[in-house]
Amino acid sequence: VFPKHIADNRSVFKALYNCIYCRSGTRHLMPFQPNSRFVKQQYIYSASDLRSIGLGEGQISRIAFHLDSIWGTRDSVLYDKYYISMGMCQDSTFATASAWKSTEIVKEIDSLVIRRSDVHQWVWFDLDNPFAWDGESSLVVQVAHANSSSVTTGMQTSYTSESNTVLYKNSNNAADLNPSVVEANISLIVDRCCILLRKM
Repeated sequence: VFPKHIADNRSVFKALYNCIYCRSGTRHLMPFQPNSRFVKQQYIYSASDLRSIGLGEGQISRIAFHLDSIWGTRDSVLYDKYYISMGMCQDSTFATASAWKSTEIVKEIDSLVIRRSDVHQWVWFDLDNPFAWDGESSLVVQVAHANSSSVTTGMQTSYTSESNTVLYKNSNNAADLNPSVVEANISLIVDRCCILLRKM
């Protein structure tokens, strides 16, 4: 199911992109969350979900998140460091609120700027290291970012409710970006962000 504003262009998107994974939903702060200095989030997309919309095994080269709105008066938000990582697992959900999945960095950005002009658009990222999806495992997408200070401006992105498919941690401790660390105060929620994927 596509968000209403692109529903009429479904065939165009399918012609342009090898995979579209987007369900209509309301809004959530992820994956652009500037209210804490250090943020880490993981989302699981099951193999059956991905296959049902036509994604086959191969190299994923691009990913996009849909930005719905920016709160407050700022025209832009700067992220000092922004990382996108991907991995695979055999689970379709997270078992516990400390079960971070293994991932590898596929995109690293210094000084990412998200602008008010990006609202109501897909924010695309070309991966530095294309990710090989095997077509059988669940896909794990991790977003992490670091700022020298937090800001009060918030952002909302499209999401859909899928039980136990999101882990996130907001912190003022840089060490919490390390996915191998089992931290306290990790949240396990249902608000998984919508994505578009592009294969090579």
